[in-house]
Amino acid sequence: MEVLTGGEYHLDLIVGYGAVPVIVPRVAGVHALLDSFEPIHGMLLCEGEDIDPYLYDSADAGTDGSLSLEQLEAVRRLHPSDAAIDHEKDSIELRLARRCLERNIPYLGICRGSQVLNVACGGSLYQDVEHELDLITLFLFVAVVASKVSVELSPLEVSI
Repeated sequence: MEVLTGGEYHLDLIVGYGAVPVIVPRVAGVHALLDSFEPIHGMLLCEGEDIDPYLYDSADAGTDGSLSLEQLEAVRRLHPSDAAIDHEKDSIELRLARRCLERNIPYLGICRGSQVLNVACGGSLYQDVEHELDLITLFLFVAVVASKVSVELSPLEVSI
């Protein structure tokens, strides 16, 4: 049995439905090349660290926010990936998400990808959900998300 990582699994699904995935590299200077990826018929963004809080209206981004410096440091210690920021990836993905919104291109955001779409639409995010929400609400949210949901996929025909 072949074991696929998250990214490989998503690529296999895309190919399985007749599309050709094009991976946009996370390298300096790729912004100037984004037009060369046209036409874009759909976008899937997934996986990665949290988005830089300075890119959205986060009270936590500055020292006057709802999280104290001690609380922010505790988040960094407990969840190092929540404190790691990839500015290049943020910039590329936000630009691509905004392009999809402007041109009405289908977009699917999984995990980080949904956060990117939210920020591209002008939304904000909680940096530390446990601090922001009542623990009872958090447990209810986890219970709902963890429940099994059935989704049926069918190929999408695209006219070019």
